[in-house]
Amino acid sequence: MLHTINTATASLYSRPDENSMRVDEVLQGMGIKTLIEEGEWMYIATDYRYKGWIKRHYLIPKTDSHSHYVKVAVADVLTEPKVQAALLICLTLGCTVQVISEEKSGWVQVSLADGSVGSIRSAFLEKFPQTLERDAVCQSAKLYLNSQYRWGGKSPLGIDCSGLCFMAYWLNGMHIYRDAKIVPDFAIKEISPDSAGRGDLLFFPGHVGMLIENDLMIHSSESGNGVKIEVFTQEWKNRLLATGSCF
Repeated sequence: MLHTINTATASLYSRPDENSMRVDEVLQGMGIKTLIEEGEWMYIATDYRYKGWIKRHYLIPKTDSHSHYVKVAVADVLTEPKVQAALLICLTLGCTVQVISEEKSGWVQVSLADGSVGSIRSAFLEKFPQTLERDAVCQSAKLYLNSQYRWGGKSPLGIDCSGLCFMAYWLNGMHIYRDAKIVPDFAIKEISPDSAGRGDLLFFPGHVGMLIENDLMIHSSESGNGVKIEVFTQEWKNRLLATGSCF
């Protein structure tokens, strides 16, 4: 059975222990396939084939394919379409919902992963696109600007280098590998650095960034500065291991 999570985000760990290394983060609406049960823990594979351990209590059956994603850093889902209403859940950028009503006075009704229904500002949602475009991928990456670096993170609360690149593509309807390397059977294929364009990925030892202009890249830096845009200098070019593209 396919599952998702009942919270906005949930961490995956390298071992069934919250003190072990965080390897990934799942967002509400992402698909999860359970592989192994061990007490209160489940070893799972995500719908983009990444594996890790998650607490069992986060998992709920996934029944619907959600049509829209949250396009702002955080967005409240309320019991009624008014700001004074009770909070059902606070979702982060990239969480998904199913829109079940027409827009009215700036609000829409949505169905959450657990089947509950709430109201959210329509301006906070974006429908998944039908086609992949370079500019759109770059704009999606920029949504995470100034987010802190967090190992294994994939939300504005904290995101790592490969999480940033993964989410930029995921928000545009494509699954790429979630680590700083090119893996066979995924969409990103190695290309010549001379042919790289906007939205293509730049792979370095243990790191990945995205080219957004001829001389600019966006990446999530471990140095403490988080997600930033910087010049793709000759120093970076000297460290380049590979360039990847799906365009």
